[in-house]
Amino acid sequence: MARSVARVFALNEDLTEAIALGHDLGHAPFGHSGERVLHLLLSGQRRHILRFDLGGFKHNLNSLNVVDFFERYFPRFPGLNLTRWTREGILKHTDLTYGDYGRVTDEVLDLSNLNIETDVPSFLEGQIVALCDEIAQVTHDLEDAFRAKVLSPDNDALREVPVYEEAYGMVKESFDQDNFRNRLIRNLINRLVSDLIDGTEGQLASLPSVADQYGRIRTWIVRFSKDTGSQVNRLKDILREAVYASYEVSRTDIKGEMVIEKIFEAYIEKPERLTEYVFRKYNDVKATLAGDGGLQELNRSNVAKRRTELRNDRVFIRLVAAHIAGMTDTFAVQEYNDLFVPRS
Repeated sequence: MARSVARVFALNEDLTEAIALGHDLGHAPFGHSGERVLHLLLSGQRRHILRFDLGGFKHNLNSLNVVDFFERYFPRFPGLNLTRWTREGILKHTDLTYGDYGRVTDEVLDLSNLNIETDVPSFLEGQIVALCDEIAQVTHDLEDAFRAKVLSPDNDALREVPVYEEAYGMVKESFDQDNFRNRLIRNLINRLVSDLIDGTEGQLASLPSVADQYGRIRTWIVRFSKDTGSQVNRLKDILREAVYASYEVSRTDIKGEMVIEKIFEAYIEKPERLTEYVFRKYNDVKATLAGDGGLQELNRSNVAKRRTELRNDRVFIRLVAAHIAGMTDTFAVQEYNDLFVPRS
């Protein structure tokens, strides 16, 4: 979707695609419930496990952790060596705040050239990815809810949203339920992407007046038309009320949060339970950060002796959270079983 919109306006499609591919690399297992429990842990709200505030957790900052440190492509330094445009787009595909907590921070990351004084991406390609991410999330969460029968395509609240009703009305005879659902979602995506292009086109004339001397944008140029934007927000409200808060989803979320919290606690309590891979990443980050030269490297032979030190090491705790965030749902459940379920 993002490439298609970028192509309409003759923008940098490769940059747009790079941001889109990297934007959610930092997501935790179990979706937003996993992000929520990691935020509670790293903001000091689970005091029986961690007593101090490390700045919270959000997947967009953790996506930068992945591309800056966890991925290893070059032999001489960690990370992918991405341009600042790609990094800013990944960081700002969603805002940097978490509810009432406020702005999430990560002292390990170098954000100095990413225009972090505002959550708005300072260039059009970044803004396009952020808005296409909204379209993708709303439409595919609807599709998943239909498939799981948590929500019906005939839902009265959905049918009252004009953009949804228009897409619904375009679906003619279908061979089966899957065919109907796929065509409905496809029509809804097409309707929203088309409106995004039209809404953005109407804003381009104001671009010179909102850009600074370096061409950085301080406000949203890429946007839906006003009416469609409010309808997208209404679809989000329906998803929150009927899907995210449903009995089925809530039970799964609670189990996922428990799995992540217990794994985190086990790693912090006894770091030797971690894989060697995390020790290497810790050494990489420590070597990269200024002022940590000459520090003894962490490895399997000395990790048990350094438990007390590591429990208070902000870099180590952040990397534990990033390691857990890098797990799939299945791997996290398997790790929980390996840590806590005795084998006969």
